[in-house]
Amino acid sequence: MGKTPSKPEPVIMSEAELKTFKMEASAQGCTGMFWRSKPSMSSTVSDSSWPRNGDLIKGRYSEEHPGWVQFENGYWLPVKQSVVVLHEVSS
Repeated sequence: MGKTPSKPEPVIMSEAELKTFKMEASAQGCTGMFWRSKPSMSSTVSDSSWPRNGDLIKGRYSEEHPGWVQFENGYWLPVKQSVVVLHEVSS
């Protein structure tokens, strides 16, 4: 098994760019989704704080990496994994 990447630095985001997302991966039979250290499906990290279904988390869409959201904790998640797993909600 590969080395777990170190925890990324928190990212400062303006209120204007922050969006609220609801995690919902139950259609895949999952209870949530592991954080990614970078916008790559193979960059899973073993941080026990990964978002579970129903969790509301704040982040921003990445212009540089379409289909990915970066969060204030520095981690990443894909918007889709076969189906949409991150749903933007109204604030």
